[in-house]
Amino acid sequence: MPVAVSAAIDLLVALLQNASQISQLIQTAQAAGQTDLTVEQWATITGADDSAMAALAAAIAAARAAGK
Repeated sequence: MPVAVSAAIDLLVALLQNASQISQLIQTAQAAGQTDLTVEQWATITGADDSAMAALAAAIAAARAAGK
């Protein structure tokens, strides 16, 4: 199934933003000497993952709607 380049770019940007957010959170925790993530930090990570999955689903749905 072909996908519009613009949809692929939108998906990539969303994934990179989520990866950056997760990376910053982990780096901050590590710099603070944490050996475990807090419940709140983990919720932020899983929320970013959920957001990435939603972006992927939206890109797939848009491609299907466009008949590609």
